[in-house]
Amino acid sequence: MLTISFLYVGAKMPIYFVLIALIGIISLIDMYGSQSTYDSTVDVCVNSAMASCRNMTIDQLNELLFNDSRIDALIENLSQVRSLPTEREAGLAQNKSLAEYNLAQKPRLEHLRSQIKCLYEQAVLLKKDTEILKKQLDSVSSNKSLDATSSLLQVASQEADDDAEV
Repeated sequence: MLTISFLYVGAKMPIYFVLIALIGIISLIDMYGSQSTYDSTVDVCVNSAMASCRNMTIDQLNELLFNDSRIDALIENLSQVRSLPTEREAGLAQNKSLAEYNLAQKPRLEHLRSQIKCLYEQAVLLKKDTEILKKQLDSVSSNKSLDATSSLLQVASQEADDDAEV
């Protein structure tokens, strides 16, 4: 967390209050860690306002302290604040464009969804058929042992040899 200490210097006391208010915003940003776009914009605005305050006389700073309209004017004259409506409009236009694109994709997505549903149903049927065939294969192979099958093959081979000699 950002900590800044100030020395009490008689006539400069109002400066302390103005600066501590502006620095409070910076310390809040630091306290929450990573900065979003909004936080970085606030940070830039605070830095710009601080730069403006550094060039002011004590009378001007006192006026800022006691006259909210002067603070409002200072904030409204920041270039970052003046550009906010334009950025907002650009963001709205971008969101609208993305929403229109997403809506245009709806028929394609519905078609693909129906294809996936059909393919899934086919896969389920194929799985059932495969399970039935496996059960049949298991029942056939369990009825005959390997020794019996080997003996039958040897007898059939012997018969084929005998027939070939004749």
